[in-house]
Amino acid sequence: MKKLLITLLVLSFSAIIAEPYIAVRTGYKCSQCHVNRTGGGKRTSFGFAYTQTQMPAFQVKPKGTSSSFSNIISDHLSVGANFRVANKTILGTDSTRNLVGQDADMRMNNSITIPEANIYLEISAIPDFLLFYVDENFAPGAASREAFAMVYNLPLDSYIKFGRIMMPFGLRLLDDGTDGTYIRSKTGFNSYGRQEAAYEIGIEPGPFSLITGVANGLNSESIDKQITTVGSVVFRRIRIGGSYSFNKGKEYTEHVAGIFAGGNQGLFTWMFEHDFINKIDSEGNPISNYGDFDLTGNLTATFASLDILLYSGVNLKIAYDKFDPMSKWKSDELDRWTFGLEIFPVQYLQVSAFYRYRTAPSLEIYNSENEDQIFIETQFFF
Repeated sequence: MKKLLITLLVLSFSAIIAEPYIAVRTGYKCSQCHVNRTGGGKRTSFGFAYTQTQMPAFQVKPKGTSSSFSNIISDHLSVGANFRVANKTILGTDSTRNLVGQDADMRMNNSITIPEANIYLEISAIPDFLLFYVDENFAPGAASREAFAMVYNLPLDSYIKFGRIMMPFGLRLLDDGTDGTYIRSKTGFNSYGRQEAAYEIGIEPGPFSLITGVANGLNSESIDKQITTVGSVVFRRIRIGGSYSFNKGKEYTEHVAGIFAGGNQGLFTWMFEHDFINKIDSEGNPISNYGDFDLTGNLTATFASLDILLYSGVNLKIAYDKFDPMSKWKSDELDRWTFGLEIFPVQYLQVSAFYRYRTAPSLEIYNSENEDQIFIETQFFF
């Protein structure tokens, strides 16, 4: 069979600007604030209003008789945007600090990048029933991230979506390739780098959410498809869920499974996810990308974070990432700690600054996985 990519059972875990901790903090589902029921992208009218009234530390009022900004062009057309500019400073690596010779020199550089420049377009053909949605990325490279039609507000708060979509799995964390979290970059479900031509069916009654997507997966010419399942239950103070992906290719079959959770109490919001990655060859034997499976074992990835609301519009973040490519070994893990602040000074604007401390196996060569970083980012969004 073609690789059937079924994203079954997904409870969205994203938030106002693809920041899941905001969803966990407020107790909302993704569909409360995003047109895309699985999170990210254009905001709903509720999400648009929330970013103006609840998130900023201060509100700037229009001067004189100027009216407030609106993203609604007509009764049937509305737009949105995310624009981020980042400055990354690399401070050096653990793996080279104790070496001698040229490789012992600290590698330091600074770069300014545009990780995201997206325009969102929503055409409401039949209000509250049928829409067409486009998520177009203009930087760092022009590409259509998502383009789909959706029939929604069906019984049991269900919907049907078809087109080019981002396949959901676990926490929908904002992910920028190699700088992204291990639970997204190592599992292959990096939120903004993996799209599929797919069908998706969702049902979200009450605190539950069940979403099933069907796409090609590894082998687009096969009748077998990839099957991805995510199920969650969301309450005001806590949510919990699990994910599973079955993806059959010509040479191997990939299984990815994980659990995730989140909760909020007062100023404190926490999130957690742990994933297992396993590959099986055509004869049913487990295999590893790092040698003999009997010696290396499966791949695992872990993420945990704590967000503290210091003041309205000011968030302190502490996060931990871990990737273990060989679960039976104890000296090959990749670890990363992230500390920093996210500030929403006024409506439509976010500024963040993070220090990333990363460790990897101590090799006698340069290892980019060990780079410590200072990461500063500004974002305009609506």
